Amino acid sequence: MTTLLILFFISLVGIVFMIGKKMIFLKNNQVIIEEGYTFGAPHIDEIKYVTVKKLKEYGYILVVTTIRFSMKSSKFIKDTSEVVYRKIKDKLLKSKNGIEEEVSDKKEVSKFLKMVSEYKHKLNRIKHKIKEEEGI
Repeated sequence: MTTLLILFFISLVGIVFMIGKKMIFLKNNQVIIEEGYTFGAPHIDEIKYVTVKKLKEYGYILVVTTIRFSMKSSKFIKDTSEVVYRKIKDKLLKSKNGIEEEVSDKKEVSKFLKMVSEYKHKLNRIKHKIKEEEGI
């Protein structure tokens, strides 16, 4: 509230100063012809053009940095999760006192699961090719 009052009184003093200056010139019978002040402000169209151009540039930069950040963070999370998985697996194996049970008889995998796993391998190969092309 105090800042609003301060700004109000500063503007009031400025207005009084400008009117007082005009009154002094009227008392002295001096006529001053003033042309409009130009503060060097560019036209509205130029401002609009530059603003849109800069917004597009900053938008592109923002999109690129967001994608770059998401790719790097996903890679970081993937790497750290693999490390954590290995540590947990090692601790679980140690907790079993080094006894590993191997299952000698393997159950046959259903044809559906084989088909799904083949499809999954194909997708992984395609992803790997894309990552090689992109350099990720």
